[in-house]
Amino acid sequence: MAVSPDGSRVFLTGTVAHFSGATFQTVAYDASGTQLWSSHYQGPGPYEDQAAAIAVSPDGSIVFVTGRSSTDASNLDYITLAYDASTGARVWKKRYSSALGLSFDEAAALGVSPDGSTVFVTGAADGGPAGTDYLTVAYAAGTGAQLWTARSAGAFHDNARTLSVSPDGSAVFVSGFSVSSTALDILTVAYDADTGAELWKARYDGPTGREDQANAMGVSPDGSSVYVAGFSDGSNRKRDFIAVAYKASSGDQRWARRYNGPGDFNDNIKAMAVSPDGSRIFVTGYRTGHGGRDFETIAYNAAGGRLWLRAYNGPTGNDDQATAVGVSPDGKQVFVTGYRRAVSRERSYATLAYRAGSGERRWESFLDGGSPSALVVNPTGSDVYVTGINGVDFTTVAYSTS
Repeated sequence: MAVSPDGSRVFLTGTVAHFSGATFQTVAYDASGTQLWSSHYQGPGPYEDQAAAIAVSPDGSIVFVTGRSSTDASNLDYITLAYDASTGARVWKKRYSSALGLSFDEAAALGVSPDGSTVFVTGAADGGPAGTDYLTVAYAAGTGAQLWTARSAGAFHDNARTLSVSPDGSAVFVSGFSVSSTALDILTVAYDADTGAELWKARYDGPTGREDQANAMGVSPDGSSVYVAGFSDGSNRKRDFIAVAYKASSGDQRWARRYNGPGDFNDNIKAMAVSPDGSRIFVTGYRTGHGGRDFETIAYNAAGGRLWLRAYNGPTGNDDQATAVGVSPDGKQVFVTGYRRAVSRERSYATLAYRAGSGERRWESFLDGGSPSALVVNPTGSDVYVTGINGVDFTTVAYSTS
């Protein structure tokens, strides 16, 4: 999900299932919720096309979408599309297929340079018999011309899952997981945004030396720090929250913070947001207790000190999971969305607002049925938008932040 810089339009992308496979669908609404346009994409093979990420150009004129697209029953490519933000007309379409000509190339994340000139896409691409590599592609935003590709390979499977661009546009950061000889590590890589040259590479291997994975990342507004967050195996092969800060210029680790929930079961960060002034980092996901999963949201200061921790347990005490987080433009509120289990055991939307400084809950709102996957705050801070699946449809909700 994304919102235009002037707040006049909200855009979402996702996957529509068909009997023969799946296709992209990208939709635009105005701020009142009126649908402006809907654009459909089906690849050359009638199999599977899955959207993964969306972004808007800084001037609000173009919407970019990326994901994976099948050419036949066993081959996948990156697919990146650009649409006119006003009409939904396609501006350009670009596929990326590994030069090795194998079967698996899957885009997972997308970012746009601050000046709007370049679009960056990352994910996993076939790396030969050893598995997959991080593969990042840069395109000219106006034409889709490919500017460069950068591949980072470990010993086995490597899968980039998230991407951020530095505030000055000089660097692109990607993170995800890299399989070593024994387990998964978090691998974060920085590239020169103009050339794709690798600037630095940093690994995080947790205390047990087993599975670690980044699901989200962010950059401080002054460009000095890169933050990644996800899960890291702790004791008894159970996952813990992990948030790591790196020096953006060198990749040197500034700090790493782990959190093990009260049940000593699996805990996982699903999303991250950095406050506009860079003083706070917010992570959210789920913790697992004896009765099931709960929302867990944590605020850290820029030095890694924990400011507050807030859990949300739904009415049934069963599985609840946060999926997205956002911060108001003035930095005073934090919004979290996800799903909770209703009495019927069906999922329903749950969206909560906290005071950023104290973690005090300001309000909560629910929508029966469904599971939200994305959240954005409009540029004025007056509205927060949530989207996901409700029944078999995309359902998007606008809330007043007050």
